[in-house]
Amino acid sequence: VVSLLDVMSDSDDESSSDDESSKTPKDTRPTEDNLVGLVNFDVGQVISMGMSMMVNLFAIPWTLVALTMIAWSRMKWALVLGFCGLAPFLVLAFFAGLTQAKFGWKRTTSSHKRLQILQEVLSGIRIVKACGWDKVQLQKIEEIREKEIYWLYWMYVMIS
Repeated sequence: VVSLLDVMSDSDDESSSDDESSKTPKDTRPTEDNLVGLVNFDVGQVISMGMSMMVNLFAIPWTLVALTMIAWSRMKWALVLGFCGLAPFLVLAFFAGLTQAKFGWKRTTSSHKRLQILQEVLSGIRIVKACGWDKVQLQKIEEIREKEIYWLYWMYVMIS
């Protein structure tokens, strides 16, 4: 007697015997040859990231309200004292975040300047070499790189 499960497992074995290399997982990134697929994949990633951020943005306040209500029912005024003790640290964290954002912005702008100058030098490399400006251009790039490393250092100091 042949059961239905045996018949189903036989059909699965036959379908899996096809060329396994032709099957690709859905989440693999398209190749650079397929530009439309590559852009579509990137847009999908950005949209899914934005949606998960929106879910968290709306879920966190409701979670905080629910946890506050539960804590109030158990602890009453001890909860208020705890929030009062926590408030200065929240203000400090806010200003630390602003400072960290400033350092990140400075690092990003200095990195952009360095890449822009590097692109200009590389696009006009024949003129730079012909006129002997390579040391001057290298010095400019190194100065901007030092600024970038300075801001990167302070950004990571703020993170840790």
